[in-house]
Amino acid sequence: MSKSIFPDFLINEFARGRCVLFLGAGISATAMSDDGQHPPDWSTFISGAIKLISVKKIQKEARRYLKVGSNTLALQSIINASSRADYLQYVEKHFNNPKYKPSDVHTTIEELGAKIVITTNFDSIFDNYCRSIASQGFKVITYDNESLPDALRSDASLIIKAHGTIDNPQNMIFSKADYHKAKKDYGRFYEILKAIFITNTILFLGCGMADPDLLEILEEVKITASQEKPHYLLTTSGQSETQRKDLLDSYNVETLIYGHRHTDLLPNLIELKELVFERRRILGIH
Repeated sequence: MSKSIFPDFLINEFARGRCVLFLGAGISATAMSDDGQHPPDWSTFISGAIKLISVKKIQKEARRYLKVGSNTLALQSIINASSRADYLQYVEKHFNNPKYKPSDVHTTIEELGAKIVITTNFDSIFDNYCRSIASQGFKVITYDNESLPDALRSDASLIIKAHGTIDNPQNMIFSKADYHKAKKDYGRFYEILKAIFITNTILFLGCGMADPDLLEILEEVKITASQEKPHYLLTTSGQSETQRKDLLDSYNVETLIYGHRHTDLLPNLIELKELVFERRRILGIH
């Protein structure tokens, strides 16, 4: 049997309830409709939204941003140069589509039993699944909700929507301008988020780790907290050694490679769940 990719420290943190999951767009992309369609990834979403721009010059500019991976600038170009009504209609179509059903990845993530799940995803695929099967309290809290401190101290499991939700599209965070406004208006949320990062081990799933807002928080946490205990990113082998070293050196995030294909994620999550359950049994934690 091959050696597990999961460090003993991470398994122990999970078993003792000190691990927070951070879900990115890659997790939503595992959902599927009855006709075999998946939600669009960010690149596909932005590429389609560029068509909302009527000025060809700005369209080309947005495509250049997208090509080099500057998603926030591409989105800013779209928001600046398109009809807000058309853009919100496009957002609603892609992030509020009830045809997408949760995948085995979603169900396994829920079974891991993390008390806190943070996500930058706007859709409600995972939220609705958790609500549908929860045997006890389950809360979904957005960055603009002042009740987060009380929710953290309750017995309820939490999903924290760090960029907002499709249920309130006006407050969804897409661009740098949106982020700066949110940080100004809801500064306490970002202080609480930072505190969660400092006092817990974070496991990133389905994250490209290119979000400047997330990297800013990680950088601040690295300066503040101990470097002996890293956070973890579960990802494919697509990252270079230089990228992995930069994540560790700059943001204290250790990379765990689960395989060459995205389909390799599920068996690794199932393995993690089994390891965590076994550790809880040994520790007498229920």
